[in-house]
Amino acid sequence: MKNNNSNTIIEWLTTNKYKTIANCIFSQNTEESLIKVFELFIQAQKQLDSTKKIKKIKNQNNIILLKRQIMSRILETFQEKTKATRKQFYMIFTEDKVEPFRTAQVYSATPYRILPSVCRYGTNDCEYLSLFKLKRDDIVDLLDVYHADWLFYASFSPIWLNRIQKHNGIVDYEKKQILFNTEDDEELFNNKFNYEPDEQSLELKEKTVPDINRFEIKTWKHFQETYNTNGLVTFEEEI
Repeated sequence: MKNNNSNTIIEWLTTNKYKTIANCIFSQNTEESLIKVFELFIQAQKQLDSTKKIKKIKNQNNIILLKRQIMSRILETFQEKTKATRKQFYMIFTEDKVEPFRTAQVYSATPYRILPSVCRYGTNDCEYLSLFKLKRDDIVDLLDVYHADWLFYASFSPIWLNRIQKHNGIVDYEKKQILFNTEDDEELFNNKFNYEPDEQSLELKEKTVPDINRFEIKTWKHFQETYNTNGLVTFEEEI
């Protein structure tokens, strides 16, 4: 952080530059420099409102925990100052944590290869789909629909609808089809996004559209008994 002074920090606080504040704190490499930055925030807060005080920090031997504590103190003080009524969370991620979850991009004529490389988890790995009323229960042949009409159902997702519309496609809700203005538009779309689910392996299909009936039918009571240490209320009868 260059040209550290309370006036700079006041400008950050009053213009809601929380990313800059977080970068300033988490870029410090020593406990000494971190404490100096924290003292500047205390000075800035006094100038903004002398009746408010930033809570003291506890001694921490771990500099990462110290950074988090300082960031927490600053956010708590700001929330009190603005009388925020909703609970807010601030998270900072490093690139290595985000990378595995980035949307994969395909720049080849073989987009069908994308699913085997990115589909890591099944939709019912935790076996809790039975807790919800699923419209799929009304479909006679789920795999047939998955093979033939997957793009229509994908269009209910904002990202897929955006992809379709960018290639001049429209959703025909009566025929459950995606229609493109020209063959060229459709070809361009397919070269990027035709994942061809009917050509995928049986293992991948089981991940995507598993047969729920072959799993144990779990209830909300099962769920509560598993996670009741997290503060869920106790059920008095089977749901």
